[in-house]
Amino acid sequence: MTKQTAQFDQKLPIIAIVGRVNVGKSTLFNKLTQGNKAIMSTIPGTTRTSNEGLISWRGKHTKLIDTGGLTFEDEVIFENEILEQSERAMKIADVILFVTDAETGILPQEYELAKRMRRIITKPVILIANKADSKKKEMNIYGPDYAKLGLGDAFPVSAVSGKNIGELLDTIYKKLHTTKIRPKLIKEIEPINI
Repeated sequence: MTKQTAQFDQKLPIIAIVGRVNVGKSTLFNKLTQGNKAIMSTIPGTTRTSNEGLISWRGKHTKLIDTGGLTFEDEVIFENEILEQSERAMKIADVILFVTDAETGILPQEYELAKRMRRIITKPVILIANKADSKKKEMNIYGPDYAKLGLGDAFPVSAVSGKNIGELLDTIYKKLHTTKIRPKLIKEIEPINI
């Protein structure tokens, strides 16, 4: 599905992953990039800086940015920096993946992020309900809380098990075909030397 590259082609479309803490953004990033670059932890706020990776799907490539988890609480260390980082990623992205947690449902942080998104962007957003590992958890996304976000129907996935990841990638690439910059073939991909 994907490989990492030392230098990204600057003409590739950009996908940004945003959301509150502990919804599985880094797990989704690792699944989409088929790597382990993003640190995954049950401790809220582990991701503090953005990660960049490369997605390869059906022979075409895009850039992926994983941002830190938002809390919208002033007393959280680096919260303002993470918010600025997320807003920058959303502004440069061609498609935004707004990740939520199907287990816990929609919390006030999601409403705040959705409100901010509507003020600063007018680009495709895919609302993702991660951790939808079972039918019971998946049913949580069809309640009124998700509809109140005003971002359309949630796309159920499980970044851990890979459930619906192929379908998600098809949806992302379909949205990218409506943007100015489209996924591209890259002839040679070099591994990152760390």
